[in-house]
Amino acid sequence: MNILFDKAPGEIYDVFSSLWILNNYEYAKEEMRQIGVEFNKNYENILLSLKSNGEIDKNKIERYFQEDLNIAKIFLQLDMWKYNNLNEYLNFLMSLNDNEIRERIVKAVADEDENKNDLEEVYASNESIMNYIKHKEINSSLKWEIFCLLDDRKKYMEDFVGFIKEYSKISKEVESVRNKEVAEFNLELQKKLQNFGLEYLRNITKNIIDFEDFENIYISSSICNLLFIQVNEKENTCCVLIGTEIKKYLEKNGGSNTLENNLKIFKNISDKTRFSIIKLLLEKDYYGQEIAKVLNITTATVSYHMNFLVLTELVHIERKEHKAYYSLNKNVLRNCIKFLNNEFKL
Repeated sequence: MNILFDKAPGEIYDVFSSLWILNNYEYAKEEMRQIGVEFNKNYENILLSLKSNGEIDKNKIERYFQEDLNIAKIFLQLDMWKYNNLNEYLNFLMSLNDNEIRERIVKAVADEDENKNDLEEVYASNESIMNYIKHKEINSSLKWEIFCLLDDRKKYMEDFVGFIKEYSKISKEVESVRNKEVAEFNLELQKKLQNFGLEYLRNITKNIIDFEDFENIYISSSICNLLFIQVNEKENTCCVLIGTEIKKYLEKNGGSNTLENNLKIFKNISDKTRFSIIKLLLEKDYYGQEIAKVLNITTATVSYHMNFLVLTELVHIERKEHKAYYSLNKNVLRNCIKFLNNEFKL
């Protein structure tokens, strides 16, 4: 097994993610607040100053970076880990042909339990993929963006890539602050990986994935996200983006029965959807699509809520038959009940 660090994928990822944050700032702040951390203050301030100066095309940022599944996620996929900088990756995106674009669309919107052979038939033509998209539970504005992309791939890609390149030019100060804040973290991260390897990865990822299953583990850093894991089963690789605020998160959540940690768990349980997920997992382990069907929600909604449940260790993830199964950590719930008993002398 090889553990390899590369700063470039994180730099590419943060360009796209910073645009998403700019378009969904309050939503992004709430996401971070719910897991008990905040954005890096220096980065947040410079990003907000960029938003207020009016240089960014408001219509395009709203088109490409919607709150939920968006067109940018169709472009930002695992292959970003193969490129040395943003321009290389954008040039790669421009080189994609019609079939490769259709395949990326299907990968972005397909459910976990869909047959891969059937999906190959879906992206065989524009007609088949539009019929497929028509029946997916995704917002109508994204369906329209996909239609526009399929209708004139070259023009759409020129517009999208042109927007990212223009943003890159006007956000040099944001990039400078980002790189300065991340530089020290990168040195510490590489040192930890060198000295502790898998032990360190298991600690920061809360054991949500069995790294020993993979031949290569690629690591990069991000200022925009706390933790982001992608798995490429075809190449037997796991790609992990580790956020600069992970240390603060671990320090806050290091105790097994601290007031703050238990309050976070209670906050998760108080959310109606997460409460329903927890009740469902009392029965047995489920994978994402099964949970979505039972609770009548989208798989994207399941993934969103699972981020919080996993980070508070209420839920564990285990990969079986190329699917991510979720299981309830009943010990965490039992410890919460003990905490209440002790605090309130019940």
